[in-house]
This record gives sequence, structure tokens and C-alpha cells, in this order.
Amino acid sequence: MDNDKITPVIMEPWPSVEENIILSSIKAARHAMTLDTLCKLSTLDFFNVPIVCADESLLRDAASCVEILAESAEYSDEHAGKCLARLAKKYKFDKAMFFSGGSCFFLSYDELLFIYERLKKGRFISNNLYSSDFVCFNVSDAAYYLDFFPSKDNGFSHCLSKYCGLEACIMPFSLGTVFDADSPADFAIMAKYIDWDCYFKKFFQKSIFCSIDVDGILQRLIENDGELFLYGRINPFAAAFVDKLFKCRKRFVSEERGLKSKGCASYTVLGSLRDKYVFDAFWHNFEKVFSCGIFDTRVIFSLFAGSGRFDEIYFSDLLLWKNIEEPFIREFTYRACASDNPVLFGGHSLVNGGIMALSEIIRRNNFDDPDNLSGMQGQRSGKMSGLSKHGKR
Repeated sequence: MDNDKITPVIMEPWPSVEENIILSSIKAARHAMTLDTLCKLSTLDFFNVPIVCADESLLRDAASCVEILAESAEYSDEHAGKCLARLAKKYKFDKAMFFSGGSCFFLSYDELLFIYERLKKGRFISNNLYSSDFVCFNVSDAAYYLDFFPSKDNGFSHCLSKYCGLEACIMPFSLGTVFDADSPADFAIMAKYIDWDCYFKKFFQKSIFCSIDVDGILQRLIENDGELFLYGRINPFAAAFVDKLFKCRKRFVSEERGLKSKGCASYTVLGSLRDKYVFDAFWHNFEKVFSCGIFDTRVIFSLFAGSGRFDEIYFSDLLLWKNIEEPFIREFTYRACASDNPVLFGGHSLVNGGIMALSEIIRRNNFDDPDNLSGMQGQRSGKMSGLSKHGKR
């Protein structure tokens, strides 16, 4: 490896669970995103050949598109820190960019160059100090500590700062740095945002995610008399985008999953939904007061349903309540499905990167003409582009 360049290490193993149509579709979407990211990185001369840790199907497809170093991996195979230490020793690289297939899709050329320049100065770079979607650092600066890092990579940034004493460079807030697709709604918004040919776009056109009503949400967001209910782990910067570009009125409720571990669930704004009377009243008032809703349901479901079965949360995102057995998730999804107001269900990325993408879709189109919603093929901002400066593939 050329140690003057960055070595991308993409971790995209898949859980060892029995697959059904929703899980196989989620897997296929993330695989398509990974292929597009690999193609983008292959055009940049400051990146080494990527190392891809994934199942055989993704490794096979990736190798047919670009040059990669393949590492077969299952979901629970290896501790993330130990994995990175092993790969650095095997392939003899130092500068690493560690991420999953769901993130980095929208990182622009300028943002990737920013990472490269900062990494040369000995700093580590991430999008979030406490829960990172990607982290870039010199492995030699943390080699002794990697075995003690968290088993999952989203805790790497905090460990590099706290235990290794490295100076953090947190990336400026943008669609590229906060979008980490982890729900069907994220994929549907991506498909509406993207106006270039790519593997993901081709996948989406034939996927089950086409049923998600992004146009219905967009219609309400540009109405002066619309009323948005936005719930979940909302970043203040994302809220600022909403406030500036959504013409409708907005109500934000920002709550964190950590409240459950503190024993404070019943004191959260939606904590009282345990009570059947309050639950009914919430949906009654949602119909009466609001015209649309965007929910980070992972917070709600972790409080009341123990997070739910792996695939049931995704069925909820698609409003397929009949496929859900867990009582609270089933009832919550049914009430949303029965509502006359369009809703989007998803995770953390939906109420951050997702609403930023919706804001950008509105910004780049005729803001006052709802008829334009069917096309949404305006020009992208260069800062938001998922492509490199070398142009379309």
C-alpha cells in the first residue's frame, strides 16, 4: 500500500438471520450503495485500492466493477477494532478510512479531499465524535488501543479522542457527512434526490421501496398552511435546514434513546403513549392538527417495544402492519397507515440526512409549483453531489 494515500476499509457484513423480502431488499439497497461508493473512490488518485469486508455476493459484484481487496466476513465474525488492526498489519497501510456501505454515498470530491488534507496533518476526521458513521485516522497512532475499542465502529471517534489523545477534526455538517441510509424511507428519499445514473437508482426502480410516499410528504412541506410533526434524534443543524426551506409550520420533538437506560422513558414527551387513552388521543390530535409526520421510530419502539424484531421495524417503515406481530409496533403502524396524513417512518438518518435531502429537493426545484413534484429533476448543488469532480460514471 502507498502510505501517502488513504486506504478505504468498508465494513458491510450482513446479520446471520433468516432473510425475507424486506431484509433481502435492505441488503440489496446497501450493496448497490456500496458499489456506487467504490466506483467514486476508484476515480480519486489519493485513495488506495479499497478493502471490502462483506459477504460473498457483494464481494463478487464489487470485484466485477472495480479493483478491490476482498475479505469475506459475516456479521458477528470479528470485533471491529481487532479487524482493523489485523487488516492494517496484513496489507501494511497506515492512513485508514473506516466506514460501512450505508454511509459516505453523498460525500463530495471536496469533502473527500478535505479528509485527505487533514489526515496528512496527523488529525483524525469523523462526522460525529460520539457516534460516527465514518472515521479516518493513522492506524499507527492507535495501534496499541485498537483491541480495546468497541466491537462496533460507531464508537471509534470517541475512543481515538479519549484514550489515544488524538485531536479530532469533525466534518462540517452536510448531506454527505450525516446521511447514513438505514431504513426504506432513506432509500426512497435518495431515489428522489439522485438525478444521475448509478447502481442504486437502477436497484430502486424495481424495489419494494417505491411504495413509500415521498411525494405526499413533499407536497405538504411546501404548503403554507401545512403542519409538520417531526420526531426523533434531530440535530439542530438539520432543524435549521427544515426551518429555512420547508414552507409549512413545524413542530419538533427531539428525544434520545438513552432516556430509557436512565429510567426516564415515562417522562419523555411521548412516554405517556403507554396509556391507551393517551395513545388514542395522540393519533386523534395528529389527524386534527398536523398534515404530515416524519418519525424516528427507533426511539419510540425502544421505549415501548424493546426495539422489536429486526425485520418488523422495516415492515413498519413500509406501513405493512399486517406483517408485524409485536403489539405496540403493529398498533402504532396501523394507526399511521389509517391516517389521512402522509407519514415517513425511519431511523436517526431520516430526521437528519433525510430531511436535509428533502430540503435540497425543494430548494433545487420551483418552490411554489406543486406540479413539479412528479419530476424533481433539477440541478444538484455541487457541494451535495454524490459524484467526484471527474464527472458521471
